[in-house]
Amino acid sequence: MRKLFFITINIFFFMCLSSYALDESTCADYSAKAKTDIGARIMYSVCIDEKDTSFYNRSKNFKCAVKASKALSEMGARVKYNTCIEN
Repeated sequence: MRKLFFITINIFFFMCLSSYALDESTCADYSAKAKTDIGARIMYSVCIDEKDTSFYNRSKNFKCAVKASKALSEMGARVKYNTCIEN
């Protein structure tokens, strides 16, 4: 009985976590943290495209956008994003 209860609680917990999806306000928060305008644009557009994914399966595109948003210059953000996508 304890095992069944433990398994049920764990399944419920992970279903709640995996259902976390991106919405416009979350995407706006991500892009607001960008250090440049182009980094913010890249982050927001990629984030909006990721609306239907869960917390655990973000795409390579999303991870590259996060890296680009941390760049300190406009050209750096573009180069960082493009090289990340190519690799």
